Amino acid sequence: MASIFIIQNKDVVRALFREILERAGHVVDEAAEAMEGVRRIRESPSDLLITDVHMPDSDGLEIIAMLRQEFPSAKILAVSAQTGKEEMLNVSKMLGADAVLQDAFDGEDLIRTVGKLLDAT
Repeated sequence: MASIFIIQNKDVVRALFREILERAGHVVDEAAEAMEGVRRIRESPSDLLITDVHMPDSDGLEIIAMLRQEFPSAKILAVSAQTGKEEMLNVSKMLGADAVLQDAFDGEDLIRTVGKLLDAT
């Protein structure tokens, strides 16, 4: 199917995303730190980039803006597992995220959103 890169500092969330997406047939790579993820995406671009908007080592909004500028045709999904981050998700769309998912999403939400983004390419 598609190549997907996940930037997510929470190990449990990253592993869950990987499992859900691989079961759906996608090839998944990942990084726990924002700048490591950007470096690896530069080496091997993916069809879809999933990034958290709140990471301790970097501002997720800056990462979205950077990825959009460097990879204009890539699809970007911004996620937040924290409540109260609605404003950051709204700003992430203004900076170039194609879609957002907020805190209480489940595996079906993830697969549905990823499918819509990939179908739009």
